[in-house]
Amino acid sequence: MQTTSQDTLKKLTFEELAISDLPAIIPIESQVSYHPWGSTLFIPELMQKGFMGFVAKDEKGGAIGFIMGMTVADEGEIRKIAVATPYQRRGVGTRILNHFVLRLKRKKIKHIYLEVRHNNFSAIGLYKKVGFLEKALRKNYYGTGEHALIMRLSL
Repeated sequence: MQTTSQDTLKKLTFEELAISDLPAIIPIESQVSYHPWGSTLFIPELMQKGFMGFVAKDEKGGAIGFIMGMTVADEGEIRKIAVATPYQRRGVGTRILNHFVLRLKRKKIKHIYLEVRHNNFSAIGLYKKVGFLEKALRKNYYGTGEHALIMRLSL
């Protein structure tokens, strides 16, 4: 049984995301994504030049969330962020996002971009909490009536 105690969250660690983490993160992706990726989509992303990703692990070393993105020149992009359902709304997403932002700051990245479904209010709230601002709307990006909100964080 998974525990979601505050002690677990205090002992959260981050490791660079590797192909060997896919068996642990694909179930998380499947829990939370509208269109979950499998290994055939993850592997090419992890092998891209400029890839950066981290897996959040509890005190027992179990994956409870992850984030992945790309960097090109002085810009970064968040491609995926996910937190296992039992750990949602407990600050894990904020900690994962803050860790990623800090790592990009160290790389002298000036802006981080992401896209999110316009009606994913939980995710939008998380991004705004960290400082992302709404920049544009891509109408019908995910299909009829499903718009993508483009957000940016300036570092």
